[in-house]
Amino acid sequence: KKKGGMDTDEFRACLISMGYDLGEAEFARIMSVVDPNGKGKVTFQSFVDFMTRETTETDTAEQVAASFRILAADK
Repeated sequence: KKKGGMDTDEFRACLISMGYDLGEAEFARIMSVVDPNGKGKVTFQSFVDFMTRETTETDTAEQVAASFRILAADK
């Protein structure tokens, strides 16, 4: 049972569900930011840091955290 993060596919699904239209190059760029060690895992803190930089003022920290909790549930 995984804990504390999302794998690459889950993270991609999360971004798509939030309206990102990702090509391979753009997704690779984002992964290099959120997973600099290349472990294939996106931690909650990396997710929050990325979303804080990427989202507009309309997305609150709680909305970002809720998105992570929904997509990382039971992991």
